[in-house]
Amino acid sequence: MQKWRITGLVVVALALLLATASCGPRQKGGLQEELCGAPTGEEAALALARQEEEAAAEAERLAAQRALEAERLAAAARERELLQARFREAKVAFTSTSIYFDFDSSRLTPEAQQILREKAEFLKNYPETEIIIEGHCDERGSNEYNMALGERRAQSAKNFLVDLGVDRNRITTISYGEERPLAKGHNEEAWSLNRRCEFVVQ
Repeated sequence: MQKWRITGLVVVALALLLATASCGPRQKGGLQEELCGAPTGEEAALALARQEEEAAAEAERLAAQRALEAERLAAAARERELLQARFREAKVAFTSTSIYFDFDSSRLTPEAQQILREKAEFLKNYPETEIIIEGHCDERGSNEYNMALGERRAQSAKNFLVDLGVDRNRITTISYGEERPLAKGHNEEAWSLNRRCEFVVQ
């Protein structure tokens, strides 16, 4: 009986030894591979599926982020285009409206002052804009006198704009005297159109 008991203990010990050896580290290809506790095929498939889901979610997040950025850039481009269109429209209105003077005068009429107030609003709305005020005269008088009169008219318009808050450094004046008539006639109708200041956006 004692002999059988000893034999049974030996068998159990050998079984435990084999079991421990089977779960221990083995050498494979120069790398240490832990066999015991390695994931089963089902666990590996689940882990791969989770990785694929995470990768898909990240790709979707990045795609959504790129779409938002593209929309932001498109919106900014539309806004710039709208602002540019508004500026072009305002610029046309600014440059297409002249002011007119009485004969041999550089005094601003009430109508001219109102037009200059509107032009001052344009210049305040677009503070980077610089302009040229051109002074013109009718054909009566000498060339020298009309050049000086045209300059006085341009300066009158400039000073009025400066008094309204426009930086004088943004305004250049020039006189063309009688050299660039708007109307070619030799009567009061033509002369009244030639006594003017025109406005150019640089």
